[in-house]
Order: sequence, then C-alpha cells, then structure tokens
Amino acid sequence: WSPSVVLRVPVTERFEVHAEWFGSYTQGLVVDRQQPFFSPGTHFSITRNVEIGLRIGWGLTAQAAPFFSDAGIAIQY
Repeated sequence: WSPSVVLRVPVTERFEVHAEWFGSYTQGLVVDRQQPFFSPGTHFSITRNVEIGLRIGWGLTAQAAPFFSDAGIAIQY
C-alpha cells in the first residue's frame, strides 16, 4: 500500500508550497514494513507549460529513510 495526502497552497500566481504525507506499507510478508514520510516543498511555474519543483522529507519510523531531497521539472505539451 502507498497512500498519500498532499496540501498545495498558492502563494502567488506562479509559486506554490506544499506539504505531503505518504507511506509505503507491506501486507502479508513474514516481516511487514511501515515507512511513512513527511515532505514539504515548493513549485514554481516558469511558463504556463513548464514547472520546477523542490522538496525535502523525513522518515517517521526507524524503517523509513531518515532524510531525502529531490528536484524535478514538469513539461506539459
């Protein structure tokens, strides 16, 4: 299972911030794993069809990675 909840809030017409909770949960294994995370980030629209995003995050259990960060670009065509 990989549930996710995201709250995106526009700050300006082109800039948004977000907070996300997501996780990865196994079911039926000999040892099930629970890996929930919390991740804040930003999105900036360079043009109407191009957006960049940055985020960082923390694992909320000992089984989850303690920290991550990433950046990405989205192009709509």
